Amino acid sequence: MITTLAHLLTCLALIAVVIYRITKFGTAPNAYRFLLPFISAAALVGMIDFYLYCMEFFVAWYSGARYQLDAMEYRLTGPYGWVYVSRALAPWLTVAALIPWIGKRPIVVAVLALAAAGAISLMHFWS
Repeated sequence: MITTLAHLLTCLALIAVVIYRITKFGTAPNAYRFLLPFISAAALVGMIDFYLYCMEFFVAWYSGARYQLDAMEYRLTGPYGWVYVSRALAPWLTVAALIPWIGKRPIVVAVLALAAAGAISLMHFWS
């Protein structure tokens, strides 16, 4: 829960920094150098969050407990399975901004961070 909140806050901070950068300087060529620390922080926190989702799945599989396997199956294939999967894959949107030809475009970085923040908030509002 803490890492999810931290990832949401870093995505929102990344959006704020991109908006500041665009309004103050425009889409100058050196935007990537300015945004890289913020993109890296969001990607790092997102990967920690993704690691926790992977560990949750691994523990359910490795334990062999019927209850945990059924709970994980329900999370992945139940009525809100798409929310769980989109939430688990949301950190990869911020990691994609580390690719230089994506990260050099501040608008694309803002859209990726907004999509990641939307996927994070989906899990809390819809499930």
